[in-house]
Order: sequence, then C-alpha cells, then structure tokens
Amino acid sequence: MREDAWLSENLVARGMITFSQLEAAQKQARDLSSPLRKALIRLRSIREGALLDVYAEEFGMEILSIAERDFQMIDASLARLLPLAFCLKHEVLPIFRLIDDDQRELTLALTSPFQREVVAEVARLTGCRVTPVLTLSAALAGGIAKLY
Repeated sequence: MREDAWLSENLVARGMITFSQLEAAQKQARDLSSPLRKALIRLRSIREGALLDVYAEEFGMEILSIAERDFQMIDASLARLLPLAFCLKHEVLPIFRLIDDDQRELTLALTSPFQREVVAEVARLTGCRVTPVLTLSAALAGGIAKLY
C-alpha cells in the first residue's frame, strides 16, 4: 500500500486527524506535488513525532532521536557509502555500520516506513543488511549536513 493511501485510511480512523484536515492536506499535497505526510505536518494537522510513533507501532520499527549534540556519533566514513544526492533525494542517512567476519550491517535513518525500495537499493549499493530506523526530518537533514 502506498503511504498516502495508508495515511488516508488510518489517521482519521484512529482519531488523530479529522476528515476536513485530511481533505485540506490532500489538496495541498496535490497542489505542491508533495507527499501527504509532509502536507499534514506542514498544516499542523499532526505532529511529526506523533506520526513516527504511529509508524513505529504499526510497522514494528525503532525511532532514533538524533539531537544536534549527537551528530558526532555518526561515523564520517559513512559518507563514502551513499552519495549526498542519493541521501537528499530519498531522505535517508546512514547512521551506523557493523562489519565483522560473518556479517555486514548498516543502520539507515529515514522518515517513512514506506521506503522499502530505497532500503533495498541501499542494501544493493552497500552490500550490507540494512536495518531501517525512523527519525524526524529535521534530525535527518541535520545529520546529512553534518555527515556531508
């Protein structure tokens, strides 16, 4: 299921937004050619953190809080794994990589669980098993700025 359809079906049903908020966000998303998720947040129909909580619960994902003071935890060598243009286009950030004799794992921060194709592409590009985690878009942008 596409993210916009999932949001349309689930947020009103859960009582997190009203139908009129959904309609306004759908209109803005169409007008700006942006994802519904971003329109809902921009219109303040839902807080991004609350949306991440719903995603985490529904899809069994972890939420990673990256505060500005935590950007030093990101290994600078990870910038060589994925090009900056790829990270910006797909709103992803490599956070942590583990390589030992029998495994190659990469933790990848993203803002939506509906990026399965991007996660698969990162796995292909890096040769790592990718574990996606959710994070706020501002934290992701700050991490990208720090890493690149």
